[in-house]
Amino acid sequence: MLFADSSFVGNEEKYFFDKFQLFGLTVKIEWQCVNELNQIACILASRINNVAGKLEKATVRRLAETFIGIVAEMVHKIRLQQVKHSRRNIEIVMQFINLLAEHIAENRSPSHYAQQLNISPVYLNEVVKKVTGMNVTSYIKNELVLQAKRLLVHTDLTVKEISNSLGIDDYAYFTRIFTRMVGMSPNAFRQCNLK
Repeated sequence: MLFADSSFVGNEEKYFFDKFQLFGLTVKIEWQCVNELNQIACILASRINNVAGKLEKATVRRLAETFIGIVAEMVHKIRLQQVKHSRRNIEIVMQFINLLAEHIAENRSPSHYAQQLNISPVYLNEVVKKVTGMNVTSYIKNELVLQAKRLLVHTDLTVKEISNSLGIDDYAYFTRIFTRMVGMSPNAFRQCNLK
């Protein structure tokens, strides 16, 4: 399963993509959507190499968000035709994803989420790994870093404020986790993705 950096993907779109990736689909895309995506991709391609300042970066970011939004609309409209995993496993993973999105700042313990779902931590880990290709702990860390990236890109909060909002009081620990997973510090990530 492929996991891409989705810092620019909003929460609503992320929900559709998360759900979409759990299913094996045959996708038929309307020509109008293909044309719209091609036009936006062409504009993005011509602008991406000429980004000089904050205003240009903001425009490129909004174009990327528009592209993602159109793709999310298509995903939302697609009728699910072929299920890769059992409905029960998909239901468990979607409930886990929703709980995690709501409570990641308060609790990042796999056993907490297993208890909320009335299943064992071992079973939760087994199901999440089977469906997403990642164990629960890795999924939680990825989600934490993704939320941090979104806050870095879309807000003016300091790194310390972001760390606190994600439930990590030790700012240095948060910076180490982020840097290890992303390959650059939170401040460097923000500089690369200025609004």
